[in-house]
Amino acid sequence: MAIPEWSLAALLSFLAGLGLFVGSLVASYSKVSQKLLAVIMAFGGGMLISVLSFNLIGQAVETTGPVPIVIGFLIGAFVFIGLNRYIRQELRKRKKAGSKKNQIGAEQEGLSIVLGSLLDNIPEAFSIGVSLILIGTVHGALVMGIFISDLTEGMSGSDYLKNGGMPRMKIIAIWVLFALINAMVGAISYILISPTSQVIISLGLSFAAGAILAMVAEILIPGAFKINQNYSAIAVVMGFIIAFLLK
Repeated sequence: MAIPEWSLAALLSFLAGLGLFVGSLVASYSKVSQKLLAVIMAFGGGMLISVLSFNLIGQAVETTGPVPIVIGFLIGAFVFIGLNRYIRQELRKRKKAGSKKNQIGAEQEGLSIVLGSLLDNIPEAFSIGVSLILIGTVHGALVMGIFISDLTEGMSGSDYLKNGGMPRMKIIAIWVLFALINAMVGAISYILISPTSQVIISLGLSFAAGAILAMVAEILIPGAFKINQNYSAIAVVMGFIIAFLLK
C-alpha cells in the first residue's frame, strides 16, 4: 500500500526537525567546549546560508518573480529582528531586577537561537511539502541540510539555555515540540497549498530565508567569532560548501 504523500511530507519534516532534538541531547548530557561550540555555530551558519540561497530562494525563484520574494524576505528578516529585540529587552529588565549577569547573557543568546529556529523551521518544513507538490519528490540534500543545521542550532541553543539555568528536561521538551510542529507543518502545507498558489509558496519560502539570514547575522556568526576567531571563518565556508554539495 502506497504511503499518502501528505504523510510522507510529515515524516520527512519530522526527521529534518529531529536535528534540534539530537543537538539538545548532546548539549544537555555532555560538556561541549566553548571553542568547539563556536566552530559548530559557524559551520551551522554556513550551512543555513547555503540552504536559504539554493533551496529556499532557489525554489521561490522558480515559482514567481522578484516582488513576492523581496517582500517575504524582508518580512521574515524584520519579524526575527523585532522579536529578538523584544527578547533582549525583557531579559535586560530581569538583569536589572537582580538576576545573574552571566546567566542572563547565556539565556538571551539561547532564546534568540530558539526564536530563529522557530521562524526558520516552520517555513523549512513548508518547503518540504511544497517540493512534493512541485516536483513530486524531496531532495535528500534538503532534508539532510536542514537536519545538520538544526543539529548545530540545537547544540548551541541548548548549551546557552543550560548555562542560563533552564532545566534540562524543559530544554529537550522545547526541541521535541519543534520537531512535532515540523511534522504538522509539512503535512498541512502539502494538503492546503495547491500548485497554483505560486505567490503564497514564494512568500513562505522567502520569509524563511529572511528569518534565517537575520538569525545567522545576529546570533550564529557573531557568537562564533566572539569565542573562536581562529577557525570560525573556515567553518562558515566549509558549512556552505557541504550544504551546497548535498543540494
